[in-house]
Amino acid sequence: MRRAWLLVLLLSASAQAVDGFPFKVRVGEKGVITMPTPNVMTLCDDPSLISIGETEDGKGLELTGLKAGKTQCSFGAEPGKGFRSLWDIEVTPAAPPDAGR
Repeated sequence: MRRAWLLVLLLSASAQAVDGFPFKVRVGEKGVITMPTPNVMTLCDDPSLISIGETEDGKGLELTGLKAGKTQCSFGAEPGKGFRSLWDIEVTPAAPPDAGR
């Protein structure tokens, strides 16, 4: 019976969603994620929300919000060859034109 409980506990823990690092950007604006290793592989649940490019110095990723929504992205080196990080990306609606007044 104890083994069955342990198995249920392990299975329920592995089925939970994994939280990533939070990152927020507005539609039409850019944000930067600094990476310790060059990024060669990007995976996003919904790639239509953001545009991803390298920073000018090559030490990070520049994310531009394309449309409002939430997605989870993973950035990093080739599979099995280094650092990878998981990010919870939230793209919020663009600021109203008169918001700066």
